[in-house]
Amino acid sequence: MKNLFTILIAILTVNSSIAQITLIPDTNFEQALITLGHDSILNGSVLTSNINGVTNLDVSNSSISNLTGIEDFTALTFLWCNDNLITNLNLSNNLALVNLRCYNNQLSSLNLTNNSALNAVNCRDNNLTNISFSSNSSITYLNCNGNQLTSLVVDNQALSQLYCSNNPQLRTLYCNNNQLTTLDLAAIPSLEDLRCWSNQLTTLNLSNSAKLNAFNCENNQLTSLDISSIDSLRYFECRNNNLTSLDLRNGRNTFFNFFNATNNPNLQCISVDDTNWANSNWANSINSQSYFSNNCSATGIEENELKRITVGPNPTSNNITINFGTTLMHTEISLVNAIGQVVFRKENNSSEPLNINLENSPGVYYLNIKNIEGKAYRSIKIIKTK
Repeated sequence: MKNLFTILIAILTVNSSIAQITLIPDTNFEQALITLGHDSILNGSVLTSNINGVTNLDVSNSSISNLTGIEDFTALTFLWCNDNLITNLNLSNNLALVNLRCYNNQLSSLNLTNNSALNAVNCRDNNLTNISFSSNSSITYLNCNGNQLTSLVVDNQALSQLYCSNNPQLRTLYCNNNQLTTLDLAAIPSLEDLRCWSNQLTTLNLSNSAKLNAFNCENNQLTSLDISSIDSLRYFECRNNNLTSLDLRNGRNTFFNFFNATNNPNLQCISVDDTNWANSNWANSINSQSYFSNNCSATGIEENELKRITVGPNPTSNNITINFGTTLMHTEISLVNAIGQVVFRKENNSSEPLNINLENSPGVYYLNIKNIEGKAYRSIKIIKTK
């Protein structure tokens, strides 16, 4: 009887001992724990009591491929496991997690469904095609650059791979260098900083993005953009798209710190708050075929006629010739230098070519052509070389 009792005690002791052990199959992960003082012997396990109270864990740059054992870090709030070789990451047992950095791994799976306290996630440069953030309503920063995402839906449609519909506090979204074709941000009115460049976007919904102040959508396939309702915008880059329509009339163009709409070969008329101000400040931010107007949609036939006018040579060392083609309207033509001084002005009521001798100093000039009623307007940048 005494021997039986001894055996039972031994079994209970062994079971108790096993229950206090967390398996760490990845040698590099365990070595990182030893370096941090959470373990002492490289034996494939760690005492659970040594890790279940850890709040901050930085195991970045450690050649880790398997993070098994992370589930017993139940008090963890900050996890930095970036720059490793991890392919799958399940943090569903780390309920206190607030900040996650898992970028520069080989992740194809990331489970954050139980992490409702998360407010910052950086998972850029992985192999993710499907991420759900629908349970992470506290997120304020999300960077998913450089993955293999093909669709981003944020309006409860849940059509494909990246879901942000239940993120009312999301202010920063970086999703550039993916394969996104559609981006609907109508369900994120708090968004302030959006970087979605170098995708395949043809559709972009910013109808509820009134707080946006930085927006970069360069290197996409967008044909139309209207930011007239975003009066907080300060930084805007939309170069290298297929734009044919661009409306910038937000009433606060003069507050812009940066604007670039170059390399949109089909973009002609750009709607702005003030044509003269835009010509003076943004002439280098558009291509030669583009021009500014107070209202591109309302200029009608007369503005279409102005579009047919050609000017050359440009650049020029001496003269320029304005060819009106078949256009016949009463126009006012002026040439303005880079500081806004008018160096040439003429009213024209003929369709014959008009030659202008540029005797001025080399530099940038703006040839402004408008109908005499001022309802249609075109501005062309002229480069004088010598």
